[in-house]
This record gives sequence, structure tokens and C-alpha cells, in this order.
Amino acid sequence: MSPHAVWAECPTGMEVSFSYSGDAGAHWISVSRYPYSGTGGGAFDPVSSSLAYLNFGTFTTRANDLYVITNSGHKMSAVGNLACTSTDEIDFSNATRGLAICQKNGTVPSTTYLLRTSDGGRRWTKISMT
Repeated sequence: MSPHAVWAECPTGMEVSFSYSGDAGAHWISVSRYPYSGTGGGAFDPVSSSLAYLNFGTFTTRANDLYVITNSGHKMSAVGNLACTSTDEIDFSNATRGLAICQKNGTVPSTTYLLRTSDGGRRWTKISMT
């Protein structure tokens, strides 16, 4: 993200961890305070040196599954819910605008669609492809 700011996603078997370094990797802090299953259909998207989004997928007991990470990885706040069975990808172009490839049923290709947000992930709208 910059010569000093580095975001990392580390799969460790069935669990995934996320970290941030503000000193080019010399020291790291853990970003997520909740467990994340690597097979749970979530996604991670660093947007800038001070902002990232983390979607936990459906295997969460929390009402919101999308979190914004700010303050150099020190603050994680729930912002919205994608409600996907599997989130194949999230991609934010800035703090407010983003896209997500969402599956409602991973075994049925016709249930995969594109979502967009313009309010930092609070609300999502399905994009018609026709």
C-alpha cells in the first residue's frame, strides 16, 4: 500500500488471520478479533495504507458480516451485511464505493451475481447483467 504500510492475509490450515504493519513488516498487529474460517466464503480487501474491508461470509453469528478496518489496523467496526453463501471477491475503489461477487448457493452457477455499494458497505444493490 505504501513503502511502510503492509496488509497481510495468512491462511493457517482451516483458519485465516489478518495483520497490519506500519513499519514495512518489522512489527505486525493482528487485525481481526474474531475467528475466521478459510472455507467460510469470506473475503479481505485492503483499500489504502489505513483502510481495509473484511467480510466473514455466512459462517458468523453476528448480524453484520462486513467490517471496515481503520486506524492502521487498530479499529474494526461492523458496517453491513452481504448475506452471501460465499463471497468470491470484494473490491473497494475507495472508502465508499465497492463491488462484491456473491453466491447464494455455491453449487448453482445461476445464483452468482454482482453487488455494489456506494456507502461503504452499509447497503448493497444487485447489478443486473442484462
